[in-house]
Formats: sequence, C-alpha cells, structure tokens
Amino acid sequence: MMPSAALYGALLLLATVAGCTAQDTVATYVPSWAPFWAKPLYSAQLQLEMAEMQRDDAKGGVDLIVLGDSMTEVLRGTMLSLPCNETSLRINCKRLSGEFKRMFGQYTYSVQAVAGDRAESLIWRMEHGSLPTLHQPKVVVMLIGTNDLHNIAIDHWDGVLAPGVLEGLLADAAPIVARRMKVAVRVLRQRLPDTQLVLMALLPRGSDRVRPHDDNSNWRWPSFYTDGLSIVNKELRAFAATQPRTHYLDCGRPFFTHGGTQLDTTLLPDGMHFSAKGLEQALGPCLKPSAVCEGEQLGAGIKEQRLQYSLGTLAADKAAALQAVEGWWWQQPDTWLQWLQLLQQHVGDGFGISARDAEVAGAKLGSWCSEQRQKRRLGSLPAEQAAQLEAVPGWWWEHSEWARQLDAVRQHVQRTGRLPTRSKADGAPEPGAWCSIQARREGSLPPHKVQALEQLIPGWQWEAATKEEQLEAEWWGKLRQLQEWLVEHKAPPQSSVNHQLFKWCDCQQKLHASGDLQRKHPSRVRALDRLDGWQWHVPVKVVNLSAASTIPTMAAEDAKKADNKGLAGRSMAMGKSAVGCAGKQCAGFRDFLLRGNVVDMAIGIVVGGAFTALVNALVSDLITPFISAIWGGTNFNDLTFSINGSKFFYGHFINQLITFVIVCAVLFFAVVVPMNALVKRMFPEKPKKPERPDGCPFCGHSPIPYTAIKCCACCSELPPLPSETLADLQQEEAEMNADLNQDEEIKKPVEKVQKV
Repeated sequence: MMPSAALYGALLLLATVAGCTAQDTVATYVPSWAPFWAKPLYSAQLQLEMAEMQRDDAKGGVDLIVLGDSMTEVLRGTMLSLPCNETSLRINCKRLSGEFKRMFGQYTYSVQAVAGDRAESLIWRMEHGSLPTLHQPKVVVMLIGTNDLHNIAIDHWDGVLAPGVLEGLLADAAPIVARRMKVAVRVLRQRLPDTQLVLMALLPRGSDRVRPHDDNSNWRWPSFYTDGLSIVNKELRAFAATQPRTHYLDCGRPFFTHGGTQLDTTLLPDGMHFSAKGLEQALGPCLKPSAVCEGEQLGAGIKEQRLQYSLGTLAADKAAALQAVEGWWWQQPDTWLQWLQLLQQHVGDGFGISARDAEVAGAKLGSWCSEQRQKRRLGSLPAEQAAQLEAVPGWWWEHSEWARQLDAVRQHVQRTGRLPTRSKADGAPEPGAWCSIQARREGSLPPHKVQALEQLIPGWQWEAATKEEQLEAEWWGKLRQLQEWLVEHKAPPQSSVNHQLFKWCDCQQKLHASGDLQRKHPSRVRALDRLDGWQWHVPVKVVNLSAASTIPTMAAEDAKKADNKGLAGRSMAMGKSAVGCAGKQCAGFRDFLLRGNVVDMAIGIVVGGAFTALVNALVSDLITPFISAIWGGTNFNDLTFSINGSKFFYGHFINQLITFVIVCAVLFFAVVVPMNALVKRMFPEKPKKPERPDGCPFCGHSPIPYTAIKCCACCSELPPLPSETLADLQQEEAEMNADLNQDEEIKKPVEKVQKV
C-alpha cells in the first residue's frame, strides 16, 4: 500500500467515525480534498468514465448506473483499464460485456467501475464526476467492498500466521468496511435522493493469492474471507432497511456447488470475478433487469406470497414450489433462542467459548458469538439478550488474556486429566502460574470469572498446590511420558535417543535398588510394575569371547584377506592375529610402567623414609636434649617401675609420645602451614555459587547450584525456587563476589611490588 493511501485511509476512518456520531453531511464523511488512492495508476480510465457520464448526462441521462470495482468493470469489456486479452485473468471480458448488453440493452446504462477500487475511493469518485448532476437515473446498482477486506488481508499477511488468525483479523475489520459502505450509501442518497438504489451484498470470494494454496483453494469454501463477508453483509442488510429507496440484494447463493462447500469454477473462474456464464445463470436472474430498471421494490413479491399463505389464499402448487426452495421459510423462527440453546449445550459439554473456532452440528457457533459481541459494541443488542449471554459460564464481551489462559488450562485438563503446574517438566508452566494467581485472588475475582473456573475446569482448586503436590504431579507426568514411549517402542529409552527420560528411568531403578522407592512411594512401584516393557534391572549385554564363537569369525575374515592363498595363508593370518593380541597386552604393561605408577610409588617411599630419618634426628639430637636439660638432665629412657618383678619402662613411652607430638608439630608448622599458604597464594580458589537447599527433587542429587535449570545427574527440569529463597541466595552470591573483588584489589599492589 502506498504511503499516501495509508494516510488517506486513516483520515477517512476518523472522518467516518466522526460522521456517524455527529451529523449526516457529506463534508463530514469525506474531505473534499482527499486524493483518489488509485488515481496515479488508473487516471486514464477514470477520466474516460467521468467524460462518458458528463456526456450522457448532457444528452438526457441514463436509466441505470453500475458502481463498483473490477467485478463490474468487466461489464465494460476491460480489466485494470486494459482490454481483457492483455490481462492474465481467466475470464472473457468481451463475452461478458456482450451478455450484459443483451440483458440490459433495452435501457440506457453507464458502468462507472475501476479495478482495485474500494468503498472510500468510490466516495471520492461520486463527489467528483461519477454521478450525474442534471438528470437522476432510475436505478443505481452498487457492488463494492471486497477490495477493502482484501487489502486488510495483504497488510497483515506475513506468511507465518497460524490458522484462524487471518480470519479473525478480517472479521474484526469487517465493521470498519461496512461503515465505509454506509458512508457511500449516504453520499449517494444525498446526491440522488429520488433514485432507487440496489445495494448488493459482497459476493463470495476464495482464498486467492494472499495465502499459499493448492490448485483448488481458490474455490474451496469457507475461505478466510467467509466470516468478514458475512459480518459486512449482515450489517448492510440491516442498514438498507433504514434508508429510503434502498434495497438490499444478496446474489451469492447460486455461485456455490457441492452442497455449499465449493465455489463453482465455471461461474467464478478465478474465485472472485464472475464469468459470462456466471452473469447469465447466477447474477442475471438475481438482478431481474425488468424489475431493477423499472424501479420495482425488490422483495415485495416474496412478502405477498407469505401474506397469501398466512391468509390461506395461496395456490397449493405455488406453496409446494416455494417450500421446495432451499432456505425457504413461511414464519421465521426465533433463531436467537435456538443459537443460545446451542451455545449452552456446547458449554455444558465441557467446551470453552472461543472466537470463530466452534462449529456444532454444522452451525458456526463461534461466528454467531462474534456477531453478538459486535451488536453489543454497536448498541443494537437488547439488554435482555445481553443478560442471557452473560449467564453462560465463560462468556466474555471483549477478548482478553484471561479468556485465552482459561482456554489453555481447560485444554490441558482435557489432555492430561489434571491441573497444570508451574514446572517446565509438566509442559505448561504459563497456565500453571496463571492457576496459582487465580487461586490466590479467590476473594477479589468477579463472579462470572469464579463461575467460569468452577464450571469449565474439572477439579478446580482454590487452594494452591504445595511443593510436594507439584512434585507428585510432575512424577506422574513423567510416568505418562514413559507409558507413551513403551507403547511405541516396547522397551525403556536409551540415553542416545531420549536422554532425559532415560535418566529418569535410571533414577527410579536406583531408588528401587536401594529400597527407598518401595519404602516411601509404594504406589509408584505398583504403577511402574503395571507398564508393559518396564524392567527394574536392565540386562547387561555379555560378549561371548569363547573360542567356539570367535574362531569361526576370525577364520572367515582371515579367509577373505588370504583369498586364494590356501590353508597356509589362513594359518599365517590367524597367527598374526594371536601375536597382535599378545602385543596389545604387552603394550598395556609398557604403558603401565611408563605412566609412572610404580616409579611414583617408589620415589614416594624413598623420599618418605629419608624425611622420617631427618625428623627423627631433629627430635632426638636437638629437641629431646633441650627438654632433658629443662628437667635437670633426666634421661627419660631410664625411668622405670616394677610390680611383682615386672619392669615397666614408662620413661621410654613418654619419650616416644613426646617424639610423636614433636614430629606432628614440626610437620604441621614447618611443612603443612607454609605449603597451604603457598598454594593458596599461587592458586586461589574461586568461591562456589550458592546451592539449592533441597538438591534435585527427582533423583536426590546434591549439591546443585541454585542457578541450574536441569539436574546434572538425571537431566530433569528443576522446579523454580520460591522468590524469598531465590532472593537470599542471590544476596549471598553478591556478598561472595564483593569479597572476591576486594581480595583482588588487595593483591594488585603486592603483585606490582613482586614484579619490581
């Protein structure tokens, strides 16, 4: 879309809203200076049509004027202001022009239509030459608006919209399109007050070029235009009844085939523009040239037939023929109550209320709900009906995030049979958090939300689940995953295929082997025992290395290598294999020796013995004489006492005890303390991050850093920590980092001095 067109569209929308609420004048609806958005492309076509209108008006006027876009420009024999043979459309404009002339040739007419035109552009054209000023025509046929929806689809289509999103955008924009068309009708009514206006409903349209499609998507019905077209047509029908000399005409039904599931390709060759056959068989009979051009009131005959039927004066054959017409009714039923009952039944069956996605018994219940919301916004929905809708559980007037979350929780309960939790392992952390918030707001929620939660969500609980309940729910969620896996693969998962589920199974097997699972959770043991394919002990694959199994394999491979060398060659190959195996063993022994196992051990023993002799000499030659001198030259080895002739050398024991204490003190103060200080200075230890207080709730592994999102042992998703605990751990980590930074600052001057 061109920038000027976007600016004009925004200004026109503001002017339209102001016009609908303020006064009913043309100047209020459309600025007289507004540029025609397609004028740079079709100025020649536009000038040609306006010149024709001025010429016909000067000669006495015309009987019929057709206003529209490319769908009616083809009646001139052109498309995009070019002859039809120069376009890529699959329609014969020349034949179409001839067929229209055959139908309306007895009347004077003028086709004022430009391809790609929209309702806002038509308003400008009507003010600048597309309508006569001297002689009013008998009838004006207006068919416009499909390009308004199409341009909205192009503006919002990016190739990745989910199914239903584009349909929703068009349905939401449909009231704006209808408002533009109403402005166009008011402009025409003011300029041609005595002319009969046939306001045509928007014809059905396929999914054309906006969305990637196969060969049949152009004609498949419904398309993504369906809801938008339906809303526009319903508003036009209601609006036409309030305008003088304005008749609403819907000619879309004959263009369908296959029971209304597809557009007729012979009538709409490209899914939008009607062909000559479509004009002859569908649109022409609907327009009824004589009735249109003679100014007869459309629909009067139908009302007369129903009146005669109610009075009992209608012939039986005519009544039977009318009864056979699809969609015919004699007395219109109260369809609103029927729709309400259908909605109540739909909600009572456990379904939610969503926009345009519900279809019950072939009826588009979602579209009907959207229509009721639109009526309420326009102020045309009676208060009694609004109250009845509000009594339906889950009903909402404005689509909100709350309604979306409610629908997500309902779908999770239908799929899993339980409420969602906050854990990512549960697959629904966002709905789980939303449920916790709603449970805490029990006393402040509006009554209709309380009613929706209690009636639409089975098993709803106002008290939030405890941590133990959440862990229990997560365990059973893992069990369901394992059950689905066993149904498909008939065996537990392997680490290389599904590592997370494999670690969970391994954790259950280890807990069962230790007896913790049977003691704490016997129900879990029974649940696992009931699974087909579950094994508490995974069998170990044993490789048979016996001669009976290895020799034939070796012989077969050696025979391939010794091709055509005979028995001697095969024997030599087997001998080489045996030597190779022995060589591998020798290589392992050589690696064992060279790796340093024996050498390191020998060096440690020799150094330890020498160090022991050094320490003993220090104690016996220096420290012990010093102590003896303090005690008056006493030799502790000579201190003894006797009991019944048995001599006890307690002095020797005291001497050895003193020696032991002195050796330990020397080792600690002379070796351990200096070495620790040196190592700490050379290799400072980085502080560890604070740990989760409870470890892994699935396998019990600990410690685990508090920032971890998965367990390093079983790879399970860890549940989020409470906000208070998380804040304390973050504060502790911040203090540790501050201390580390302070130590680094202290070390910098020392390191500079050392370098100098």
